[in-house]
Amino acid sequence: MFYYRIIDRYLLGHIFVCFSLNLIVSSKYMKNYSKIFLISVLFFSSLSPAYAELLCTKVVNKNGKFSLQSKRVVTAKCPSGYSLLVDTSVFVGPAGSTGAAGAQGAQGVQGVQGPTGDSGLAGATGARGVSAFDAIPSGSTVYGVIGNDIEAPSAIGGDFNAFASFPVKISQVLTSADVLIAPTANLLTACGGNECRNSSEVTLGAVCTGSAVTPTAPAGKVCIYISSLSSSSITAGLVVADPLPLTGTPTISTGFRVSWNANATGDTFLTGIWAYTAP
Repeated sequence: MFYYRIIDRYLLGHIFVCFSLNLIVSSKYMKNYSKIFLISVLFFSSLSPAYAELLCTKVVNKNGKFSLQSKRVVTAKCPSGYSLLVDTSVFVGPAGSTGAAGAQGAQGVQGVQGPTGDSGLAGATGARGVSAFDAIPSGSTVYGVIGNDIEAPSAIGGDFNAFASFPVKISQVLTSADVLIAPTANLLTACGGNECRNSSEVTLGAVCTGSAVTPTAPAGKVCIYISSLSSSSITAGLVVADPLPLTGTPTISTGFRVSWNANATGDTFLTGIWAYTAP
């Protein structure tokens, strides 16, 4: 309602100005035109809305009839041919201080899911993995168990063996110098107070530095860690390891054995853990 009243007052003021101009042009009281015009300007100024605009006017003479044409502009000066009547910027007060921030609005409704994007480019083919049919890769270590538990039939002795095979193919052809029995504590004096291994195993087996709990092997070697044996029935100096196969000139190595000699009847056994590292 406030804005409608302003518009009404503005129109009323405009009509009053036009009426005043007619008086200026046609009244027999021309000598009083300046007073009438001044009154109309003051009246209009009191009725005009407080917009930061210029109200420009000019007198139009059409066939001897004078009329007042007005124009509102938002510029620094009136257009050519027009005179400034009112500068409404004088009615605009200073800017007020910033109001307090309003409360946060409620969260909007979640938008619809966008379309599925295009499939990405195919990745490069990865390197070939190791197959069970391949040889053990260089530097890789494999592990296993070996052992046997037998009844010796007589006290005159006899040879007994425990066998083990590799879980996958190896590229190396092993010799007796490559299949070693490690110097575990139970072999050093267990066989009648003497070393159980033969002399070559004592010499070569020193490179096996692991244990039955944490077996290790140098590259190209099998290290056997004996964890238990029937020491009272095993002849000293005869525990030895050999690669398989034992005969001919092998072109591959499939496994190995540990052999020992029993010197009494009854139970005789040997068990251990082994490790092999590919060269």
